[in-house]
Amino acid sequence: LKVVYSVKDMYPDLRKAGPDALEKAADYIKQLRDNPALLAWYTNDELGAEWLPKLGEMYNQVKQLDPNHPTFQVLYQMGIMQKYFDVTDVLGADPYPVGSVDLSKTTTNTRITVAATHDAKGVWIVPQLMDWAVYHDDRKQHPPSLDEMRNQAYQAIINGATGLIFYSYYDMMYEKYPRGASTKNMTLFNQRWKDASSMAHEIDAVTPAILNGERVVLDLPTDSKVEVGALQYNGELLLMLANPYYEEEKISFTLPNGWTIKEANQGEIKSTSDHDKTTFTLPSVGSGVFHLVKADN
Repeated sequence: LKVVYSVKDMYPDLRKAGPDALEKAADYIKQLRDNPALLAWYTNDELGAEWLPKLGEMYNQVKQLDPNHPTFQVLYQMGIMQKYFDVTDVLGADPYPVGSVDLSKTTTNTRITVAATHDAKGVWIVPQLMDWAVYHDDRKQHPPSLDEMRNQAYQAIINGATGLIFYSYYDMMYEKYPRGASTKNMTLFNQRWKDASSMAHEIDAVTPAILNGERVVLDLPTDSKVEVGALQYNGELLLMLANPYYEEEKISFTLPNGWTIKEANQGEIKSTSDHDKTTFTLPSVGSGVFHLVKADN
């Protein structure tokens, strides 16, 4: 296990932090910077633009004390994402779309985040594991299903994310508001964790292609509702597809030259061919990887 260690509350005048908050953060950084479990420093959880000077101080402090680990920030303020370019190494967004009319907010927010980094920073998106109903008494219970979790992950990856940090493990133990002993349901948690683990195992299987594969540009229709991306890796072309909508959707396009379909149906995705175009059909919030092989195989 790796840790993204939080110093996000160690700013003067933030909540209960005192004037020496940055100095306390520096002490933690010195203590933990050589720990092999450390992955990154979490320096901002949704603080607005008025905190940018302090965020800059924290960023410079981390870079000086520990140049070997990146800093990571998560925002929901999509309209000002670009303002944070100079105060972090990795930028993230937390769309949390489950419970809305569709899941397309993941794509929208990922694209905005990627654009804000100008291909010079990392992008780690935060897909939703929690049920909004554990935070709000007036929200209908809707714990993310396996399909909804998987769909968010593929949307983020297709649109440029190179990291996923799902939120959150402990909230999966509660079934409704308020969070506490009376609303904890470990039977529900065990089922949800089984689904989360299954999803993570599936995504992990394509990690080598995500990190080492070559992105292939596709000639896609501009009006499609299905998100599609392609990676060439280890002699295959991996088409990643995600339908963010709660109804069946299709997309038709010409396959890249030199590649062909060996199996028409793969996972949740079905394909049919008509002359030079291939149509992919995905069920409600369906997603997955569709494997293509060299045409002469």
